[in-house]
Amino acid sequence: MARLQDKLVERYISSAIQTAAKFGLTISVETDFDEFHATCPILEGKAKPIGIFNHTQPDFDAIWIKGVDEYRRVVHTQAYRNLDFGGITMGQHLFENRLDYMSHGYGIDPDKSIFHKSSAAGLQAGRTTYCGEIWLDKSKRGSALALVLSRLALAVCYQRWGADYIWGFMYNRLIYKGIGAQYGYPHAATGGISWWRPGESEYLNEWLVWVSKTELEIMFNYPIDGEHECLVPTSLDIRAA
Repeated sequence: MARLQDKLVERYISSAIQTAAKFGLTISVETDFDEFHATCPILEGKAKPIGIFNHTQPDFDAIWIKGVDEYRRVVHTQAYRNLDFGGITMGQHLFENRLDYMSHGYGIDPDKSIFHKSSAAGLQAGRTTYCGEIWLDKSKRGSALALVLSRLALAVCYQRWGADYIWGFMYNRLIYKGIGAQYGYPHAATGGISWWRPGESEYLNEWLVWVSKTELEIMFNYPIDGEHECLVPTSLDIRAA
């Protein structure tokens, strides 16, 4: 059974890579985070990586996905980090590591922000994978490429770590369009993090999205080359990070 599952994942990854190639992208899985941190600042509209992708931290285990076009320009990034929650909940993890998830450029006060309002705050998962740093060049937006890249990354992470959950944050405007599900995240809960910005009248709210290992194993039965044409074109923008 395990061997069959491995074949399904390999087929899914191959299907996604071939589909991305039709959009003019060559995809590679990278582990050099010196290169990642050097690359992000030169990408238009891409902020510097958040603290959770600080590769000098102990027990840092992560990958990033690089997409280059026919001119060898970097036109896509994603980053994923393997995290073991141990016995704590999602809400506890976010609170204890709040500085690592804080976006740059918003003037956020982490001590006045809220990390336990979401229905997912009590989620207890041992091994998890965090998704972030997603960026797609303007020249490649407005097509189904976004969902191809997101689902490809989910398969790569499953193959590498097999975590209990893969999770991240998403803007509400995408949640309301059903984009989370299209990108491979069937669960979405408001109040994932409510960031407080001094001088503002309300919190900056980010939804928490996640997919379980079992749900991914079901998804792998449906290769991306037979799915992407049915899904709504959009820009890949899970979180501005």
